[in-house]
Amino acid sequence: MLIAVAPYTRLAYLFYRVLSALGMHRDLWQITWLGDEIFQVAFLVAIIQLMERRPLASIGLCHPGLMDLIWGIGAFAIISLGSELWSFAIPLSEDAHSQVAQWTSQWASQSGAWRITLVVSASIFEEFYFRGYLIERVQEITGSVLVGVVVGTALNLYIHSTYWSAYYVASIAFDQLALALLYLWRRSVATCIVTHFLLDAAFV
Repeated sequence: MLIAVAPYTRLAYLFYRVLSALGMHRDLWQITWLGDEIFQVAFLVAIIQLMERRPLASIGLCHPGLMDLIWGIGAFAIISLGSELWSFAIPLSEDAHSQVAQWTSQWASQSGAWRITLVVSASIFEEFYFRGYLIERVQEITGSVLVGVVVGTALNLYIHSTYWSAYYVASIAFDQLALALLYLWRRSVATCIVTHFLLDAAFV
């Protein structure tokens, strides 16, 4: 279950900072990041089907349909509104403001195709692991869906904390919890992927 968290330890990002100091371009980090996500999703699928011998429906991956798109768009609108209200409760420090400005500048320097690729990859990876797999398996182990939601959301926020400030992690807490609740309602990873993609694509 913790395979998804392994590449996001603070030690790994300390290593990236050292490489940056030696002249490594940030794009190379992103390529590595994309590769990690693709590998981990493929590995998870292999674990479910070859080791657990279960269908992908056991993590909410059923045949995507029109309703996934419709509910995904609807959830995006609702979560976006809630996120705006939530942002008023999160004070923006000077350091956080500086980091957001730096990230915005770096993000804007990427090509549109590359930004979309990263958004698609992150949406699939996070929803497979932190909504579908963790919620379902932790619920099976503990008998509590609440524990599944807490563990999945906490680990998702943790991986963001390894390369973002406390302000940013706090600012996305509402979105992450809302996505977990959306999964519980729909039990569909596809719906969550649509919503997650739209939430991130707003910055593309």
